[in-house]
Amino acid sequence: MINSYFPYLFILSIFLFSCSKNQESKFIKYSEIGDTKIKDKNKNKQDSTGNYEMDITLNTKYLELDIDTIIKIKEPEFMDRFKNYKAEKFLLLRNKDSIYFKTWYYDDSSSALNAFYNLLDCFGKNCIPIELYSNTYRDQHYHLIFISDHAIFWIKANENQKINIWEHFVKEEFSIREYRYVTEQKSNENINWLEQNFRTNTLNYINLE
Repeated sequence: MINSYFPYLFILSIFLFSCSKNQESKFIKYSEIGDTKIKDKNKNKQDSTGNYEMDITLNTKYLELDIDTIIKIKEPEFMDRFKNYKAEKFLLLRNKDSIYFKTWYYDDSSSALNAFYNLLDCFGKNCIPIELYSNTYRDQHYHLIFISDHAIFWIKANENQKINIWEHFVKEEFSIREYRYVTEQKSNENINWLEQNFRTNTLNYINLE
């Protein structure tokens, strides 16, 4: 009797494996952000003792996006090497996209700027240097980084984002009103820098490609 079911079990296992691989391809690998590697995301979503755990601490009241699942990431990365008093990293899962939202908090502006300048010296998994206000860097993913006197907020996604949605979220949820730097790099486009216009309360591109 057992032998008669074996062919069906073998076919079922192949089918399930194929489905899991197709689902995985929709999301960014965490190892693509920094210089660390991580186990399969779908497995760790269910493992609260691993590098991923389900999370409800990120308040998305002011984030005007439909988020299906929020996962807190505990895996250390390049930016964690620089002195900060708190770091929080989240994976936001949507129907057809995955978004990394990461924050680091610092005691003073010197520490925040030091971390940001080090990030520019070694950006991404290939450790590519980016000069301040340069527009030569590009990547297949979307990047948006806000740098204030005491915090850095980094958004990375498969799909291009609306900058005003994230600026509103950071402003309202984290009470950030002023930035030292803001940089955005759309998918497969050159990086651009923005500056605040306090008269119109807007962010304006200063070297738009």
